[in-house]
Amino acid sequence: MSHHRALDYDYPKIRFFIQEQEMIEYVLIDQIQEAFDQFNRYLYSTLTTTIKDNQTNDEYLIRLFNELHDHVDLFEQMNEQFLDFLQFQIDWTKQSKAVLDAFSHFQITVISSNIKHAERYLSFLFTLFTVPENSIHDFAHDTLQRLMFTVPLASTLLCPIAERYFPFMTKDKHIQVLYVENLLRSLNYLPIERLKFFEIILTKLLRMDVHASRQDILRTEERHVENEMVFTLEQSDDRMKHEQADKLDWLMFILFEYITKVSHKDVQTNGVITQRFPEYF
Repeated sequence: MSHHRALDYDYPKIRFFIQEQEMIEYVLIDQIQEAFDQFNRYLYSTLTTTIKDNQTNDEYLIRLFNELHDHVDLFEQMNEQFLDFLQFQIDWTKQSKAVLDAFSHFQITVISSNIKHAERYLSFLFTLFTVPENSIHDFAHDTLQRLMFTVPLASTLLCPIAERYFPFMTKDKHIQVLYVENLLRSLNYLPIERLKFFEIILTKLLRMDVHASRQDILRTEERHVENEMVFTLEQSDDRMKHEQADKLDWLMFILFEYITKVSHKDVQTNGVITQRFPEYF
């Protein structure tokens, strides 16, 4: 059978609604894969460019993700670069809840059909923890919770990914704070990961502590005091002037605040149980 006759088979079709000079109503997933494998990038490039051009078009994206959702079996042989493109080349902070929900539904279905895609999508969700946008955090947590419920086996990847995407200690303090806050927030629906996530956070804090020696902190504070004496108009604050020490203070405060809340909640719960069933205590 010739190569050209192979393309005549009735493969499942996905409508990408590519709007160029000519309307391409249907694109075969197999043709996209073939074009990419043979380094003929025209069709693939046209597809990705059109998606990026339409990333502010809710109707287009929702229809695209719904179509992909209905044909997730085709991703068994499809180049995974396309999934990476969807996750990292679209500005998700500008998407509506309807678009985010459609994308989440599609991705969870892809992972359900083939768990090899779980690591990619979990990595994507954990990178969203450092994005300064609350709506994106809500999306990440809602999706992560549904994914763990739908594909429990994916939970084995949580700790390695959580550690891998923990911001390096040289990153901005606000990025560090956002990540730790979201990591702790995930424990509301991932309580079984509490000890492991605590271990990850504490390990990172210890590394920061090593790079914030007492001598360095004292020297930094002394220099700041001397500068304040020269520039008396500057308002002083209680923050640590040593960068690593300041980050460490913030992260320790967030961690201890979480522990206090959880402990208080546990005490209240145990108190209610004791009052209702005193014969067991």
